[in-house]
Amino acid sequence: AKNENDVILFPNPIEQGSPIQFRLNDPDIAQFDYQILDMAGKVIVMGSVIDQNFVELDMILSVGVYTLEIRYEDYLGDEVELQEKFMIY
Repeated sequence: AKNENDVILFPNPIEQGSPIQFRLNDPDIAQFDYQILDMAGKVIVMGSVIDQNFVELDMILSVGVYTLEIRYEDYLGDEVELQEKFMIY
């Protein structure tokens, strides 16, 4: 299942050197895995979050378009994958 409205990534586009911030819209989800992929599909960064629904990454990415992927289990135990594209300028 995919739903682009479930993840909020801001600002977008992001100025190079600024923190990359994103959060899940659903406050009940407090554990998820995330990864950022470049245009070639290569994983640039990956991580996991427990007991929060907000991530702030202080990292400098090259200018370009990236995809944020988030995976978590919903309350039924089904895996949900969210994708959000963002741009570094």
